[in-house]
Amino acid sequence: MGVLKFASHYMLRSDGEFVKWPVVAVDQGGEVKDVYAHPGGFREEAGVRFFSGLMLPAFIDCQENIEVFQKDSSRWLNRQFSRGTLYLISSSVPDIIKEKKNLLPMVFERGNLPAALSEPLIEEEPGMPVFDRMLRTSSAFNPKPLEESLTQATSFLADKAGLHKAGRIAQGYVPGLILIQNLDLINLKLQPNSTVKWLNVPDLLH
Repeated sequence: MGVLKFASHYMLRSDGEFVKWPVVAVDQGGEVKDVYAHPGGFREEAGVRFFSGLMLPAFIDCQENIEVFQKDSSRWLNRQFSRGTLYLISSSVPDIIKEKKNLLPMVFERGNLPAALSEPLIEEEPGMPVFDRMLRTSSAFNPKPLEESLTQATSFLADKAGLHKAGRIAQGYVPGLILIQNLDLINLKLQPNSTVKWLNVPDLLH
């Protein structure tokens, strides 16, 4: 089975630290086979694809009141996925959303889970993807550090939800790889035009 290699300016480590000039190798199913870095600067390697931005595991999100999206559930799920969310967790999941087994993100029904971010969901926009919420709060006065928000929406929630192979870019994990583009690479902060790009979508539907 072939291996895909991705490199970027930075990567989020599971302890919340940013690693410079990382390289991540994954197999065709999305399992991480190797992770290493070149602290002195990026080195050209055969088969390595370089992307400008911050590489991190796909997001895990907790959302309540998702029953309001039953009538347009496919569109709503697609919006979540396009913003980098691989797993959605709620205390109550309508049957019509549970039946969307051919779509990502994967939706789980679990109780007693903390919110992905400490900031409350903006009332006039229920169901907002976690990345969009980060963008909104990043422009607030005295925003939470980016590494803290990203860690909460990856390794922290993976541990809380019992998703033992998600939320970390580490050997043996199957996290899904996303890239935050157009961020401030000097200060490592989100900007209004920051976006998410999928680098690797793991094979979770088979």
